[in-house]
Order: sequence, then structure tokens, then C-alpha cells
Amino acid sequence: METGAAFAPNENIAMAAASEITESFISFSIHETWRCWIG
Repeated sequence: METGAAFAPNENIAMAAASEITESFISFSIHETWRCWIG
């Protein structure tokens, strides 16, 4: 019965990590794009 509650924190951590990676990837892509346009 407690499996759902046990898995919830891990899911939240995974979601947070995924969004963090996505954010850094997006900012990296934007940075590279600007570098290409300016350079």
C-alpha cells in the first residue's frame, strides 16, 4: 500500500533533475546560437 508514497519523492527528484538539465541545455543552445550569429 505504501509503494505509491515511497515512489513519489523519487519521481519528484527525477522531474526536478530533468527540468534542470533541460533548462541548462536550452540556455546553452541559446548561448551557442548567439555566438554563431555574433561571431
